[in-house]
Amino acid sequence: MISYGTMFGIFTTVLLGIGSGTVGLTDIVPTDYIHYAKNWALFLSTINSAILTGLVHQATQNGGAK
Repeated sequence: MISYGTMFGIFTTVLLGIGSGTVGLTDIVPTDYIHYAKNWALFLSTINSAILTGLVHQATQNGGAK
């Protein structure tokens, strides 16, 4: 079973891909909304990265990830 931390990390990676333009949104999102989707993805990925940093810190304080 995949852990919640791993799923959160994968979600963050997808957000980073969308925000940086690596993942194309042309056929998924209407053209007028692509700019907003990219900006939200970058914003959320920044917050998620901070949360992941905190989770890694807590895991190392508790003897490692389980």
